[in-house]
Amino acid sequence: MDGGRFDGLARALASPNTRRGYLVAAFGLIGAGALAVRNTTGAVQPCQAEGEPCSMGSFCCSGNFCQRISLYNPNVGVCQRGAEPTSRISPTRTPNPTRTPRPTRTPNPTRTPQPTRTPQPTRTPRPTTTPDRSPLRGTLNCNPPTGQPQLLNLVNEGKETVFVTLITSIKPLPNCTAVENPNGYRIRASRSNRKRVFKFGHCDPPGTAGGDKNCVKPCPMFEPRNDRNGAFIRYESRSGRRTLTVRCSS
Repeated sequence: MDGGRFDGLARALASPNTRRGYLVAAFGLIGAGALAVRNTTGAVQPCQAEGEPCSMGSFCCSGNFCQRISLYNPNVGVCQRGAEPTSRISPTRTPNPTRTPRPTRTPNPTRTPQPTRTPQPTRTPRPTTTPDRSPLRGTLNCNPPTGQPQLLNLVNEGKETVFVTLITSIKPLPNCTAVENPNGYRIRASRSNRKRVFKFGHCDPPGTAGGDKNCVKPCPMFEPRNDRNGAFIRYESRSGRRTLTVRCSS
């Protein structure tokens, strides 16, 4: 601006009316300029409403934020209502945990087959032994000829060896007691030893002069004139203990 124009403007502003008009004109110019600037900015950079696409170069309207919708292109998004999250990058997916491989099963050892047991032979049961109820049979001569001993003959008719442990009279005489032998007089069951003869009275005992091995008592045991008299005999075998009664005979 040259010196003449500056001096003219100063004189015009010195007048009260002129100063008021310039002030009004100045304020009008300022308002018009602000409106023009606002209109120009809105036309260049408009905001995006909810649901509209957005990017790093565009802005969502107030109260919205740009939600990224692509994992690979961060410049692709959609305006969503709400506050903008701290991080706009989608969280990285946590990788699946590595599976621990199952341990290999050790195969069970093959069982060695047990040897087949040889069955035990069936034992044949022993035949049941039928006990000899009365293996002994006997005769008794209570009235022998004069000077002869009384004779008791016993025969083993069973299958077991027997041992005669007691011989006594059914009606004992006072002068001759019973014949007892704890070991027993043996009478075998074999054919050659089935019979044994016992002598009473008028005989010499074994070990004496003229001794007789069959002499049991040097005194008579049985009443010769009593037919009801006789010998009571006890004997034993493997089957148990038994008794036998032999009556006097002529």
